[in-house]
Amino acid sequence: MRMNLRQYQGADKNARLMEANPHQIILMLMDGVLEKIAVAKGCIERKDIEGKSNAINRAIALISGLQGVLDTDSEPEVSQRFSDFYDVMTEGLVDASASRDTEKLEQLMQLFRPLRDAWRDMPDPQKQEGLDKLQHRDANRPAS
Repeated sequence: MRMNLRQYQGADKNARLMEANPHQIILMLMDGVLEKIAVAKGCIERKDIEGKSNAINRAIALISGLQGVLDTDSEPEVSQRFSDFYDVMTEGLVDASASRDTEKLEQLMQLFRPLRDAWRDMPDPQKQEGLDKLQHRDANRPAS
C-alpha cells in the first residue's frame, strides 16, 4: 500500500513538472526544501538518523538546483546575493545535521519561508516579465 502511494505521488509530481513553467518549477523546488527540512526535523525527533540524513541531503540537492538556475548573465549582483543565501542555507543544514539540532532546522525554515512566500506571491505581471526575459534570452542564444 505504501509503495503504491509513493508511486502515485511520484507520478503526480512528474505530471506537474511536465506542465509547469519555470516560475512554478522554482516554487516546487522551494516547497521541497521546506518539506525536506521539516522531514529532517521529525526524523531527529524520532531518532531516525538515516531518514534525517536522507532528508537533509535532498534539501541540499534542491538548494543546489535553485543555485544552478540563477540567471547570472542578466542580474549578476542579484544572483550573487541569492547564491550567498543558498550557501548560508546549505551550511546551516550541514551544521544542523551534524549536531542533530531541531531548533537550527526551525530557524532555517523561518529564514527560507519568506523567500518562498515572496516567490509564491509574486504578482502575475512580474511573473510574465520574467518568463518573457527567459524566452527572449533563449531565442537569442546561438544554437549548440
